[in-house]
Amino acid sequence: MKKFSYKELDSILHGKQIYRRNEYSFDFLPDNHDELKELIGAMGTTSLSIGTLQIEISIENRKLLYVWGYHPYFNWKTASILEPEAFLGSVTLSPKHKLEPGVSLAVAEDEKWQTFHDANSGCIVVTRYEDFLTGTCIKIADDCTIELKGNSLFSLVLHVEMVDKVASPLPHNVN
Repeated sequence: MKKFSYKELDSILHGKQIYRRNEYSFDFLPDNHDELKELIGAMGTTSLSIGTLQIEISIENRKLLYVWGYHPYFNWKTASILEPEAFLGSVTLSPKHKLEPGVSLAVAEDEKWQTFHDANSGCIVVTRYEDFLTGTCIKIADDCTIELKGNSLFSLVLHVEMVDKVASPLPHNVN
């Protein structure tokens, strides 16, 4: 299982988390590509995976950046979800895990993750268990919160805009 640490920050990555219904996928559209390039650093990015869902991560500083990837809504469960209280911060992957460009690492090898969706709030939670939002919640980017329990990643909390098509370049192609 991958280990993580976190720290509070005054500022986070600004942008919009979307879900493209026609592609069955999440994406993050940064407000400022230069800001994103600075956060990524010179070594580029790779990703952590939860099935086909990806958490983009800077190889240079090991910080989790945003969520993207294929994640069909057919199996999502309906739930009433209040966005958690979260502080602005960064979540960093332990240095014991080797990062390489283009080589995704599984967050947890043998665990089944579930997805809960609240159509009224636009909140989506991808989690290991139904007992979510009881850990430490860190907002790493606009519309993207990571829940940790101890030093383990427990949930992703996304506040998304559902769209059919967006004519904008994918952020994970900026480096």
